[in-house]
Amino acid sequence: MPANQYRRIIGVAAVLIMSMMAGTSHYTVNSGETLSEIAYAHGVSVSDLAAANDIADADFIYVGQQLAIPGQSSVGGTSAPASITHVVSAGETLGSIAARYGTTTSTIMALNGITNPSLIYTGTQLMVSGAAPTGTLPSVGSGATGTHTVAAGETLSEIAAAYGVSVADIVAANGLSDPDRIVAGQKIQLDGSGGGFVCPVAGSRFFNDWGFPRSGDRFHQGNDLFAPRSTPVRAPVSGYVHHLVGSVGGNQFRLDGNDGNRYIGSHMEAFGLSGNVVAGDVIGFVGDSGNAIGSDPHLHFEIHLNRTDPVNPYPVLEQACR
Repeated sequence: MPANQYRRIIGVAAVLIMSMMAGTSHYTVNSGETLSEIAYAHGVSVSDLAAANDIADADFIYVGQQLAIPGQSSVGGTSAPASITHVVSAGETLGSIAARYGTTTSTIMALNGITNPSLIYTGTQLMVSGAAPTGTLPSVGSGATGTHTVAAGETLSEIAAAYGVSVADIVAANGLSDPDRIVAGQKIQLDGSGGGFVCPVAGSRFFNDWGFPRSGDRFHQGNDLFAPRSTPVRAPVSGYVHHLVGSVGGNQFRLDGNDGNRYIGSHMEAFGLSGNVVAGDVIGFVGDSGNAIGSDPHLHFEIHLNRTDPVNPYPVLEQACR
């Protein structure tokens, strides 16, 4: 028997065994869905879902693909905590939801990235029980190191604000005699504490819309940052940027951060830098591409801890962008 056929048989057998032992169900991939979205909706990890379906690259699934959804696993006699979600109804509070499920307000806040317990929205899907995604959220620093290439029309104050450093520090680092005289193409040396998270869209309007309902029985797994069309989109951390084009997300960036996390932005008007970037580099421009055509220009922004499980980016954005 050919080796590749043998491996396929073993893979199918493994899925069947998991189905019998863990109560596996099946799901058909819809247009625009990602493996992380499907995993989150079914309360399983991306790695478990990928393993159950012999998926080598979690970024590549296709419409109509049948996915086996593994049940809760048990290792060493200890079952993984069941993931339970709740859609907020009119008049409910975090306290009443917590009491209904026998949990605490602080637990729900931690699981969903909620910073204000008095502010929740009707129709939002909340995780009320289960294991929180593993990993570390990026810290908001007080500046970035490296260089910046001046774009046409940019001012020194705009560059300083984007990188979280002061105009005075940039002036001193570059020996500038007149901060009002910089030209397109000029290399500016930055001078900050370095490494911290940079606001992806400076001056944007946003709120905690994580978990809001979307078409196709989906729920929002990011935050939307609204800003005028063509506003620069900046790399939130240093890392490697890929650009993609999709029917749902339109012009997108996928940034694999040096911190081990993945950052995704969608609906851009145009692309900026790709490849290796420094936090604060312009990697795109705000728009309404993909399924956002006709809406107010914005960047849909996601954070995936350890490049797998999505988490609410709002607490980090609230610190970096306010």
